[in-house]
Amino acid sequence: MRASSNKQSAALEKAALSKKKARRSPDKKDREIAEEILRIHSKLKKVFMADGEWKWINENKKKNYIKALRDNNPDALAAILANLFQEDASYGFYTYETDSLQAGIRADLAVWNEFVEQNDISPLSMPDVGNPHGIVVGGVLVAPFQPRHDYCAQKIHSLGPKTVLEIGGGYGGLALQLSRRSNVKYIDCDLPETLYVAYYFLKKAGLNVKWAIDTWPDAPIVLVPANRKKLIQKADLVFNGLSFSEMGRETVDGYFKFINNVWKPRYIFHQNSNILLFPNSPRHIEVLARDFPIGKIYREIYRAISPWQGGSGRYREYLYERNLER
Repeated sequence: MRASSNKQSAALEKAALSKKKARRSPDKKDREIAEEILRIHSKLKKVFMADGEWKWINENKKKNYIKALRDNNPDALAAILANLFQEDASYGFYTYETDSLQAGIRADLAVWNEFVEQNDISPLSMPDVGNPHGIVVGGVLVAPFQPRHDYCAQKIHSLGPKTVLEIGGGYGGLALQLSRRSNVKYIDCDLPETLYVAYYFLKKAGLNVKWAIDTWPDAPIVLVPANRKKLIQKADLVFNGLSFSEMGRETVDGYFKFINNVWKPRYIFHQNSNILLFPNSPRHIEVLARDFPIGKIYREIYRAISPWQGGSGRYREYLYERNLER
């Protein structure tokens, strides 16, 4: 292990920011997916359901992307998707901060190496979809937050679930890493405007992904708009990474009503804030992890300071297991 670790350290020392690529023109596939997304958006009555922090982000940080959806403009949407990770559509679950980007991913890779106990970085290779950026390590492009996604995928895999439900899956980073690590069925329940991004990324990366809007599809990856969560019958494990805390209280309570009474997963695994750093913020009022309404049928297996210490160190990692007799 020491020799392998030394090799990784040497590779990290030579790591460099990926060169910013020229803006891409959308190809035929981009246009097809954009048109499909707009059909789905129309079927969902062009609804935007964000509250809490995400409502503010939609209104202030994703104006071009939201406008393309509202205007039903496939050309504008395809151009945004082709450059997804350089565009406002990925704001909130990807990063543009190039000044600290290299240091941040280096730190994440060190954590990944320590906790996943793997030195081969190739499983973290970012697909060339959406004009991604990050750092290049030994010829492998590692994107922001990808080591965290793989760490979570490895931990989920170790618990042996057959069906994983992620609430708030972002652009699909965990879905990608789970598909590389485990033969599980993956469900992503999220805001429609975020699911559109995940759909583009995962489909363009070659994965089999389908929508649950009126009926349940047969696919290894299923995307479920938040207002269709009643279609989800069960899950063996529910995961949430960082976003429960950023939802409104009513939304958090609504999700846990389903977790406790309908889905009843064996495990609840989540990473969320447990320190209120912004008590006077007009928009960033967090629901703390200690206040999540987790039912009494669950017992806490552990809690720990999250090894992924963005957010000024306020995040914690929790694992709960259901009492199988209840």
